[in-house]
Amino acid sequence: MVDAESVTKDGTAAVEDILEFVRVQARPDLVFSHQGGRGAAAGAADPTPIRSVSSSPVPLDRGLSALLADTPYPEVAADSAKQPRSRRLQCLLQQAAGFQRYEPGNAFNTHRAFPSAQCKFPSEVFLSVGEGTWYFDAARHELRPVGNGAAAPDLWAAVDAGAPAVVIVLGRPGSLPGYYRELRWSLTLCEGGHLLGLTAQLARTLGFDAHVLTDFDDQALLQRAGAEPGDQWLPVGLVALDGADAALTRTGPEWPVDQDPVLRMDRHAWQEDAGPDAGTAGGLHPAVRPAPHRVVASSRSWGDVLFERSSGRAPGGFTASPELLPSTAVPELLDAISDAAAMDWGGLLGGAEPGILLHLAVERAAGIDDGIYAYDAMTGKLTQQQHGARLAEVQQSFFYPQQVTRVDSCNVAIFGSINYAGILASHGPRALRLAQIQLGALMQAGALACAASGLFLRPCRSFSPDGLGALIELGDQETVSYLCLAGKSRFADLLLDQRI
Repeated sequence: MVDAESVTKDGTAAVEDILEFVRVQARPDLVFSHQGGRGAAAGAADPTPIRSVSSSPVPLDRGLSALLADTPYPEVAADSAKQPRSRRLQCLLQQAAGFQRYEPGNAFNTHRAFPSAQCKFPSEVFLSVGEGTWYFDAARHELRPVGNGAAAPDLWAAVDAGAPAVVIVLGRPGSLPGYYRELRWSLTLCEGGHLLGLTAQLARTLGFDAHVLTDFDDQALLQRAGAEPGDQWLPVGLVALDGADAALTRTGPEWPVDQDPVLRMDRHAWQEDAGPDAGTAGGLHPAVRPAPHRVVASSRSWGDVLFERSSGRAPGGFTASPELLPSTAVPELLDAISDAAAMDWGGLLGGAEPGILLHLAVERAAGIDDGIYAYDAMTGKLTQQQHGARLAEVQQSFFYPQQVTRVDSCNVAIFGSINYAGILASHGPRALRLAQIQLGALMQAGALACAASGLFLRPCRSFSPDGLGALIELGDQETVSYLCLAGKSRFADLLLDQRI
C-alpha cells in the first residue's frame, strides 16, 4: 500500500479512503444501495449560476456549420486559412459544444456532438483571449464575459489580430441528478474528456495549432473562469490555440474543501502550480491522423459526422440492427482511438504497466472473427484472446433488463479498464482524474468514426464491473470503468437541426 503522504497534498486523506471512493463509483449497485436508496449524496448542491460581469454579451455569427459542410471527415479543412481566425474560432465553439439536433422520438434532448447522461451536459466551455474570459452560452449562441480580467473591447477583432486564445473545459457534477451520488465524478469527467478531445480534434481540423493541457494550477484555472469558492466545478483541461500561453496566476488564499463528496475526492488531485512540464504535455500531432486501414476519406463531411454522432436511437427501448458491420467499420474505429491515444496526457497508456486497458467483444463484423480482443491503442495491435460470440455474456452483467436494452443486438462492446491502485501509486491522485478524462477522449474519437460509418457508439455505466472483468479476464487490481456499445440503429428517426 502506498503511503498517504506520498500521494495526497497534505496527507490528511488516507489512500484507503480514496480507493474506497473509486471502488464505489465504479459500481452502480453500490451507489444506489446507500442508505436512502436513490437519494442525493450529502453535501450535493445545485450548481451556482454563471456570473456575468457585464450585460454586454458577444454574439456569435450564424451559419457556422457551413465551414465544415464540404470537409470530408477526418481531413483538415483545405480552405481554413481563407477564413478569418475569429470565424473559425466561433465555429469551433459552436460545433464542439453547441446544440446539434433535437430528436422528437427520444426521451432525452437536446443533442450535441458528444454524449451526456440524460442530456444533462455537466460540461461547460469558456474562452480566454488575452486577459479576458467569456462563458460560451450554447442556448443563447453568445459569449458572456466572466472573471476579473480586462476584456478586449472588440473580441473578434482581437482574435483576428492574433490575440492568444485558450478554450477551457470545466465540469459541473451538480448538473447531474443527485441520486447518481459518487457516479457523478466519473460521469462528469468522462464527459469532459469527450468534449476536450473533440475540441482539440476539431481545432486541428479548422486549421489551428492545438495543444491540450491537463497540468495546471486548479484554483487559478477556476478563477480565470470567474468561479468562486463553493461554486462546485471540476477542472478538466484546456486547449491552447496557435501556441497561446496558458499561464495561470492564483490570487487570494487557498479555497476551502467543498463538502460534496465528488468535489472533496477531486480536491486530492489539485495542484498549486503547473509543474516543470506545463505547456509541453498532450500536444496534438500535426496534419491528418494516420489511418492505415482507410484508403480514401469518408464520404461524410465533418458537418454530417458532428450532426449525426449518436448514442443510438430507439423509441421505447434500445435494440440495435442485427445486420453485419462492413469490413472497414471496426478498423476505422480503432484507428480513431489510436490517434486520440497519441495525446497520452497522463502517461497512462504507454509504458510497461499502463494504467488504462482496452478490450473489445466483437460479433457480426466482416473481416473480424467473433471473440474477445485486447487492443493496444499506442501500437494499434489487436490481439484475440477468446473465440466466439460474447455479447450475450456482456448482457448478463448489464443492470437494465434485456427487454429495455438488448446489449446482444450490438456488434461491438469496448471495455475501458483502469488499475486505480496502480495509477494512484505511480502517478498520484491527479491520475485518477486524468484516467476518466482520457477514457472519454478515446471514446469520443471512436464515436466520430462510428458516425462516419453510419453507426452509433453508446457509452454505458449501468453494469457490474466484476462480471465484465471476469469475462475479459482482468487482473485483481483492474476495474472495467467505461463500456461503449457500437452498432447500427434499427430505427430511422426525424432529426431536427438545431445548428444556428
